[in-house]
Amino acid sequence: MRRKCFALFLLIGIQFPLKAEDKLISGPGSTLTENKCKICHELNHIRRTPLSRGEWADNLKNMKERGTPMTAAEQAQILDYLSVYYNREKPAPAPSP
Repeated sequence: MRRKCFALFLLIGIQFPLKAEDKLISGPGSTLTENKCKICHELNHIRRTPLSRGEWADNLKNMKERGTPMTAAEQAQILDYLSVYYNREKPAPAPSP
């Protein structure tokens, strides 16, 4: 059974690869941010509304209060990532390789 599920997962992944819009800008903390934020909403929610560092901090606090499972260290890393790559006050750096 386990092999069948894995084979199906691979088949789906090959037929329906992730689109660029399903990813955030690559950088330190991008994978963690994607994984935590996708629990409740699409990543387009992040891309369409760049915020200041303080606004991102408020959003993360709200997410945590609503039950998003994240440690204080993860919350700090996500805040650093969003403040650099999705900040309306300054342009994002080039994506990390």
